[in-house]
Amino acid sequence: MELYLFRNDEFNRLYNCSYYTQEEWRSLGQPNYLLGVLSILVGTIFYLTYLLCLTVMVKSKLLKINAYKLMFYLGFYDMGPIFINGLANGIFFINGDVGCNGLVLKYIMGMCGLYSWMVQTIATVLLALNRLIEMCELRSLKPLFEGNKLYFWLLGTQVYGTLWFFFGKASFFNSRGYSWFFDPYYKMESLEFIDRSQYKTTEFVIHNFTIGTVLPLIYTAVLISLWLKARKGGAKTSRLQALITLQAFIICSTVMCSSISYAVMNVIDVSETYGLISSAAWMLNSGLPSVIYLTMNKTIREGAWQLLKCDKVAQFKNSSKSDRHLSRLVGAGELTASGVGPVAVVGGEAETCDGEDKDGNKKMYG
Repeated sequence: MELYLFRNDEFNRLYNCSYYTQEEWRSLGQPNYLLGVLSILVGTIFYLTYLLCLTVMVKSKLLKINAYKLMFYLGFYDMGPIFINGLANGIFFINGDVGCNGLVLKYIMGMCGLYSWMVQTIATVLLALNRLIEMCELRSLKPLFEGNKLYFWLLGTQVYGTLWFFFGKASFFNSRGYSWFFDPYYKMESLEFIDRSQYKTTEFVIHNFTIGTVLPLIYTAVLISLWLKARKGGAKTSRLQALITLQAFIICSTVMCSSISYAVMNVIDVSETYGLISSAAWMLNSGLPSVIYLTMNKTIREGAWQLLKCDKVAQFKNSSKSDRHLSRLVGAGELTASGVGPVAVVGGEAETCDGEDKDGNKKMYG
């Protein structure tokens, strides 16, 4: 962003749109009405469901629990990419835009998307490390995430994202590739005389490949720990293992695929199909957690239903007893990249994912 704000001459040199008129630039694009409508529809659904989930977190006062604070934080930074990849991309698909159609707007959106992505991915790794510490019972490291220390970690993600926002390179939507590319003249053979190497960003590629490597390693360690506990703990741990494995697989795989696929497409030339798949992966990475919240998290699912019926959302009672019990459950089972976990809080009491209440009585839930 500093390039646009403080080095305008260099900005105009790198992103020179004077080669063609706006009408000529648009004629170079590939309009796709079906993809545009579909993108807007999916983006709207994800946006509304996520907004519903975040509202439940606030109204139910679940934000008193650190795990839910992380859920809300990551959810907030999912909203921006959903807007860009869903609503904005839909309009760009319909119009057949390329980088130079509304260059400044796309530049700002590209920088905002970069900022959100950096904050989100680092926060995801931090949450994964937090779950690793809990599941492997690394007691010497537990104080790192206790109390208000969580806010210092979140502040670190903000600093990291802000540095990328000001000093990173922007990407631009291009309908010829069905995605966002750092090269504003992507797949435009008539402009081959432009040095495309100046748009490559090695730092971004390193970041994405690192995220795509570290997350699976962390979750593999967590799942190994769960597997070992399942062998010792019997059916209850096995059920917990199954739920966490499913959630970890869904969330971790979307983050990993988004990271690696987007890094690859900015290193080598890829097909239009690959670009479309990468955009879909980024959309799912941002929007899928809201679906998981509603289908696998009883607290949020019931709270969402109460909101839709215009009823008052049941609040979590922050008594010391229930708080300690929920904290133990969160430590034992709240494992996903966006903090989804098999924990239900109904009427102020915490219930485990397999339906046992605080007294150990069996309860079955769907």
